[in-house]
Amino acid sequence: MTKPIISVLMGVHNGEQYLNSSISSILFQTFKDFEFIIVNDGSTDSSGKIIDKYAKKDSRIKVIHHENKGLTKSLNIAAQHAQGKYLARQDADDISLPKRLQIQIKYLQKFPQVKILGTSNYMIDYRGKVINRFLRPSSTEQIKKYMPFGNQLCHGSILAEKEFFMEMQGYDESYRYAQDYEFWFRVLSKGYQINNLRWPLYMWRIHDKSIAGFKLDKQKQIVEGILNKYAKYSSLETNIYDVKENYILDKYYLCRGLLHAGYTSLRYPNLQVTFI
Repeated sequence: MTKPIISVLMGVHNGEQYLNSSISSILFQTFKDFEFIIVNDGSTDSSGKIIDKYAKKDSRIKVIHHENKGLTKSLNIAAQHAQGKYLARQDADDISLPKRLQIQIKYLQKFPQVKILGTSNYMIDYRGKVINRFLRPSSTEQIKKYMPFGNQLCHGSILAEKEFFMEMQGYDESYRYAQDYEFWFRVLSKGYQINNLRWPLYMWRIHDKSIAGFKLDKQKQIVEGILNKYAKYSSLETNIYDVKENYILDKYYLCRGLLHAGYTSLRYPNLQVTFI
């Protein structure tokens, strides 16, 4: 049996409210050669039934049911089961735009020196209404510069080679929250490249039960610990593999991002646009 190119990883704990739209956003990607590994992390609502329903309809979905272990451990378990060359993330309450995987895989295959690739993103509320737009820094140098001031990658939007992820020993399971923030710092501290696409290909949902909204105080404590742990790396210059084609491609994605911002502003007159 031929292995898929991408393994999409999702951890779900009581995510029934937004799970249908999140799963569907992956199944309707224009890039089709993927498997979708969904870990039901001890849900007590109808999440397990929803996941199983989709798995019966689409053989690309692989389901793991286990007791509640937390997102960090669930993602590491999913990665261990992954058959794809690349790992993509998808959160259970977010939405990937249709061309996300197609655009990201093309970029990473062209620039294999980039070890992690995120995208810019919309922020949506519990109704799915766009309330903000983040055009994220694209180069490793910019990401490294601003990382001490906040997470410069949208975790659910990333794509990376599985081999690299496993070489880095995955997410540190001592971090129940902000496991992605610690991982980016660990990758940067070893001199590897992380990039973002300026084109927003992901919709990040904020609501009262999301980690960003519900566990904010706990997140802040963990982030402070991560910053202290990696403080010595904040002043180091990153080894940038600077290619002209990469620069031109970034400008292309930035233009596409700005065009999308203009189009979205027409649909949502009160939309904020944030450059970070």
